[in-house]
Amino acid sequence: MDWQERIVKVPGTAGGRPIIKGSRIPVWLLLELQACGASEDDLLQNYPRLSRESIRAAFAYADAHGMVAYEDWNAEFCPYHGPDATEKSSISRSG
Repeated sequence: MDWQERIVKVPGTAGGRPIIKGSRIPVWLLLELQACGASEDDLLQNYPRLSRESIRAAFAYADAHGMVAYEDWNAEFCPYHGPDATEKSSISRSG
């Protein structure tokens, strides 16, 4: 996967961390959501401006740069593995 055309760092956006080009969605967020159990289809449903190729580019960037999901992710707050995960079909956007 050629991530160079889809992943950028923009000073002042996401703290200068890598984001999906044309968005404010950081690579780390997609990585965390994937680690939490989100599928590509879940990400596309919840971030409709993203393309499947952009999501794959984010994961390719993470792999190329040795990024890993936060190891101490608290599953209780994870929208895919939390207490009511079986009732959620998408990522909660409310506080």
